[in-house]
This record gives sequence, structure tokens and C-alpha cells, in this order.
Amino acid sequence: MEPRFARPEADGDEAAADLAEMALRMPGVPPDDAREVARRPLPDIG
Repeated sequence: MEPRFARPEADGDEAAADLAEMALRMPGVPPDDAREVARRPLPDIG
């Protein structure tokens, strides 16, 4: 959240992907895998 307040002009989608990547890395997902998964398109559930 801090980067979002520090840089309000930043892209919200990129900030969300960065946060998801960090959350995936915390339990031990390898960095390359976490980056790829966090940036996948969301599934269409509609």
C-alpha cells in the first residue's frame, strides 16, 4: 500500500500484480514463477 500512496500516478494494475507477486513469494514460490502467476489474466467467471 505504501508505494500506492507515495506514487498516486502509478498504474493500479501493476501495483496489484506486484503485491500478488510478493504474497506468492512469502510462502516460498520461486521469483520467476511468482512473477508469471501474478501477471496472468484473471479467469472469466461470468
